[in-house]
Amino acid sequence: MVDIHAMAVMKKAGSIKIKWWAVASRLAGLGMLCAIWISCSREPLFMQAPGHQEERLQTVSTGDVNFTVYPGAFHSLKFVIPPDHKDANLKGHFTVVTGGAEGIKAFLLNDEDYANWQKGDTTYRYYDSGSVRQAYLDVPLLAWSAGTYYLVFDNQSQATTPKTITANLNLTYSTTWWKGKK
Repeated sequence: MVDIHAMAVMKKAGSIKIKWWAVASRLAGLGMLCAIWISCSREPLFMQAPGHQEERLQTVSTGDVNFTVYPGAFHSLKFVIPPDHKDANLKGHFTVVTGGAEGIKAFLLNDEDYANWQKGDTTYRYYDSGSVRQAYLDVPLLAWSAGTYYLVFDNQSQATTPKTITANLNLTYSTTWWKGKK
């Protein structure tokens, strides 16, 4: 004899399994549709609100400067590039206006190389003019080159007279700026 109550429980359990399976398959289908929509969308999933940050060009200028470099001595100009910079560049020109026919050597060193050069060590130079009476320089400094730099004017030659130099140099770099930042 078949128990009527047992058959009713089995029927109910079977319909519950079918309902859960239907719900699970619908959720999986919805998930697949979302994945397809996201992968086909041309816009990024998260966007930055426009106008909240911008690139700002910064310029540090020496202006027109004049200085004298005595025989056996050097003169340096210091430039500092901040850690959050992009696209740094040192541009400008210099001229030997007095001091005989010989030129002067100009070269650009970072902080560590500047200290080592003063001890007499061989160093890496980002720029080296050689012995010249005038020069235009355009030295790009890469994004990882944050720090302190020195443009050195070296009168270590055989000259016996001081050299007067006139120079005008500009260090430019971009920084990210956010509204509300001071």
